[in-house]
Amino acid sequence: MAQELIIFKENIDNLVDYEPMSGCWLWGRTYNKFGYGTAKSTLAHRVVYRWFKGEFDNALDLMHLCHNRACVNPDHLQPGTRRENVMMSVNANRWNLELRSKKQSAIRQSESKNGFLIGRNPKFTETQVKGIRRLVKFGIDKYKLGESLNVTGQAINAIIKRKSYAYVL
Repeated sequence: MAQELIIFKENIDNLVDYEPMSGCWLWGRTYNKFGYGTAKSTLAHRVVYRWFKGEFDNALDLMHLCHNRACVNPDHLQPGTRRENVMMSVNANRWNLELRSKKQSAIRQSESKNGFLIGRNPKFTETQVKGIRRLVKFGIDKYKLGESLNVTGQAINAIIKRKSYAYVL
């Protein structure tokens, strides 16, 4: 059985592949679906940056100045706001607004029904939502109904007013 490689600063030479032309340190372990290296449950470039440069505000992005997501070279990383990170991508012609719009449109289309967005984790089925609306229409108190369904009266009110489950006709 192969021994798991321990991830710590002194073992950096076994964790990265040095790219001599660019100076990038390419993460040699696992990657997430976006192409960023991962170390346990966090992003590898954040871990390596802290090892060599110290702490930074977790609310900030850690921007890749080399534009290589696999790179963990701390000299190629700089903390910055989300806006600064996006603007750096735009200025480097790496931000494809048309493609992003198409992807977002496809996501919205797949998550919608009858022209309305479907919540990610709906608590009720369409049949239950129709039943809730009927019960309130017939005079059942929405707060008591909510209590019996383990939701608030405000949640029932949102269903009735079609602020939630608007896609259920």
